[in-house]
Amino acid sequence: MPKVTKIKGTNGDDPFDIEVGSGRISYDGLKGFDVVTIDGLYENYDVSAKGTGNLKVSVIGLLNDDSFDFKKVEQIVFDGGTETTADDVIYDTALEMATSFDQDVTPDFFNGSGNDNGAFTLAQTSGGLELGLRGKIRFNESGLPENTFNSNGDGTYTFEAGLFGPNEAQWAFEWSINTDYDDSSGKKLNDYSYLLELDGDPTDGTDFQSWDPINVPSADHTIGDNTSTDGFNEFKAVDEADYANLIDTYNVAQQSWRYGFFDGIPGTALENFDPTATGTYTIRLSAYEDTNSNGEIDPLELVGVVSIDILVESGMA
Repeated sequence: MPKVTKIKGTNGDDPFDIEVGSGRISYDGLKGFDVVTIDGLYENYDVSAKGTGNLKVSVIGLLNDDSFDFKKVEQIVFDGGTETTADDVIYDTALEMATSFDQDVTPDFFNGSGNDNGAFTLAQTSGGLELGLRGKIRFNESGLPENTFNSNGDGTYTFEAGLFGPNEAQWAFEWSINTDYDDSSGKKLNDYSYLLELDGDPTDGTDFQSWDPINVPSADHTIGDNTSTDGFNEFKAVDEADYANLIDTYNVAQQSWRYGFFDGIPGTALENFDPTATGTYTIRLSAYEDTNSNGEIDPLELVGVVSIDILVESGMA
């Protein structure tokens, strides 16, 4: 068996690069925010947490003899050995969560009719939770929707500033929640609490309007499970009792929204949303769990999060 190469970081923020085929490495990041970059593909490795505390993670090669043990490393980036970010997978060791770009959601995007899957920024956890967000052209020059997502392959999406369709922004955003994407947990939609945050500040700062989009009296989300497709085994609640039953029974909820649904409400971050303004809008979806199983609302623990930036520019045409 090859000898283990032992390496320690510093008390600062340390980057550490590993090449595919490096054999056995043990790396202790010590203090700071430490990022390890592996120039291989995420799917070619088995990544698993080792116990609790100290952010211990094991990365085992499926196609070679690589065996990497990490301690106190906050983030592992699998960059596929390419310059592009589209094939990157960013693994958060604390959340045991992999974030990737330009992905399909599980099992499909079945909200509405004629909507393609793909182009999602996707977060998947070891606990079977999947959260997806993407931007999309809602109104083209003719005022019609398109399956055009303008993804930049890094969690950002670029759209044109101006008034389109019924005097609204060109873009919409779509989200998908799957609480058991790999059929491993059995969790349903109401087993988590959520926070959807919509940034109303186009500058480098953020000002969020936020709420839990699932645990509400009723909503018009499209709901289903891992067999659902457009027109098959997908449901919309007819009343509050039906909605409560759906989120207690199923594991997938999806929605397509635009800022125009929420602007103009006094005292909120989107009160003065201007579709003609250029800038950056951050949209974030988080999931929380009562990990102590004590039935109390607080404290809840963050178990998954996905975030995108909508870049609004002028003169794109």
